[in-house]
Amino acid sequence: ARVSDWAATFDRQLRDQLWPAVLQRWVPRLLPGYAGGLTHGLLRTAHAVRALPAEGPPPDLLLTELARGLAYWAATFTALPGRPELGGSLGLDEAIAAVPRPDEPWTPIEAGTFARIGELTAFPDAVAALGPPGDAGAALSDLTAAFCGLVLRKPAVVVGPIHAVTPTAAMRTLLPYLPAPGVASAYAQLWHVGAAIVAGFAPPGGPVTPVEAGASALAPAEILARAATHRDTHAVKFAEACV
Repeated sequence: ARVSDWAATFDRQLRDQLWPAVLQRWVPRLLPGYAGGLTHGLLRTAHAVRALPAEGPPPDLLLTELARGLAYWAATFTALPGRPELGGSLGLDEAIAAVPRPDEPWTPIEAGTFARIGELTAFPDAVAALGPPGDAGAALSDLTAAFCGLVLRKPAVVVGPIHAVTPTAAMRTLLPYLPAPGVASAYAQLWHVGAAIVAGFAPPGGPVTPVEAGASALAPAEILARAATHRDTHAVKFAEACV
């Protein structure tokens, strides 16, 4: 209901201050609530930031897009139960397997808005069961690969699980605007939201769909060309994130 007010706020801040300073103030504030809008506030913000020039004044159109991304992120801010403190002992695969699921599957709207995540009383403990990443440099890659495994378990239903993958990849663009240690805090928040997506969208267990024996890998350019030809927005952003 306040998205236009947020947009006006960020338009003004980006007009009066350098855009990196605005991001350094707001990305840490907004990160704990990026689940809202099924992560699209973070995604839109990260894509806008990636498009900004490294040097020289940014075009007004790109600053407007950044303001809209931040506004959507702020207006849809959604906190989840539990605290991602990474004080447990489980690895990623074990922690994902331990995420509770509802007895009766939620509708896509219920899962995508996290409206019923509070009903899973074991969810906060499952979030806290994950241990810290073993290698900070590989942390986001490990998390991305683990969530890709969810997509491959049930390739016919991918839109929900994809939203555990694409923000993890997009977060790389926003890491410079987080206080140190940025990777650790980002990893914790990404796991928190990813675990909620697992709870709502990913069926428990089941093997990863195997790659056909002898299949040759497609070149990234071919993958991106196919995604662009397909034109589905999720195909495009999932291919971009994986490449």
